[in-house]
Amino acid sequence: MPPRRGRRGGHRIRDTLRSGRWAEQLRGRSPDQVHSKTETEMTHNRRHMLLSAISPTTSLSLIYIKNQYYILFVLSLNTFLLTMFVSIMWSICFDPTKPPKLRFGLRTIMVAIALIALQMAALMKWQERFSRDSYSKTASYHKSMAQLSRDHSLSLASSEYLVDDPSDTAPQRESRKYARALAKAASEEAAYHDSLRQKYEQAARFPLHPVEPDPPPPKSPKPRPSLKKTEPDRPIE
Repeated sequence: MPPRRGRRGGHRIRDTLRSGRWAEQLRGRSPDQVHSKTETEMTHNRRHMLLSAISPTTSLSLIYIKNQYYILFVLSLNTFLLTMFVSIMWSICFDPTKPPKLRFGLRTIMVAIALIALQMAALMKWQERFSRDSYSKTASYHKSMAQLSRDHSLSLASSEYLVDDPSDTAPQRESRKYARALAKAASEEAAYHDSLRQKYEQAARFPLHPVEPDPPPPKSPKPRPSLKKTEPDRPIE
């Protein structure tokens, strides 16, 4: 079985960021190489976190919420049939010589209503448990993404390649400008995921309350236009 590269890659990225070896690995790299490395690692780590956030429990919760009215109808019908069967058996026990009569007495109706109410309460508790689990996993996902974006922003902000150099060529200055825009976008993305984490933590505390749709994520900076070199790179005098 081939190794799961996304999972191992995600752990390697997180360990590298936490151990402080990020700046050392950037030494000797151009701004374009730094951008390519960080974008690739962010993509792999996001894919791993997204897959880990989708669990069988979350999928079952979505299926249950979608079909809860169908389940309630089936349980109500079964409750009605069971109540009628118990009523018939009750009448037979008192007088087996008489044929059973289907009567909708007040007692039968009250028993049916009580059973349906119990089943509805059980369904609501079931929905509450699955919704709480789903919201908790979503909050955990946004917490991890916020930390990853924050580490990405700090690693770019502390990189020596963001500092302008008088000997830079035009493409190098453009690359540094784009790297600074990436650092700012990563900081905004961290704030975005932090707000969603707080939102879903609140939803997990009250799982039966409606949840508003997520706001759109912040826009990423557009890649810098390719600059055609008309002459070899050389320091600007």
